[in-house]
Amino acid sequence: MRKTCNDLYLAIPGHPEPLITEVALLLMMRQEPKSPYAIQLHDWFEHPRKFTLVMEYPEPCESVLDFIIRNPQLDETTARVIMRQAVLAVQHCIDHDVFHNDVHAHNFLLKKDVMTC
Repeated sequence: MRKTCNDLYLAIPGHPEPLITEVALLLMMRQEPKSPYAIQLHDWFEHPRKFTLVMEYPEPCESVLDFIIRNPQLDETTARVIMRQAVLAVQHCIDHDVFHNDVHAHNFLLKKDVMTC
């Protein structure tokens, strides 16, 4: 992530200095209990002009949007599984006092080996 003059910082317990908001929120999401439906932040680094976030990335996976494009005749059972997991992921955010302000099909990942139509 590039640094900008508009970056927002957030103070969270356990850190003496406020952190860039995205890092602070991802650290809050790492608190127990963890969820299998939410991608985890493994580490992060601050550089003079950017931040590097080391995130979990299940392989092989694709976004829900790409999955729907590949499977335009999505059956109700598959759609129900996707929606249930999406709701559980959002609920995990809420339970950790994190509001995910960018919920859409491109921000949800599916493991390809378990989601085949």
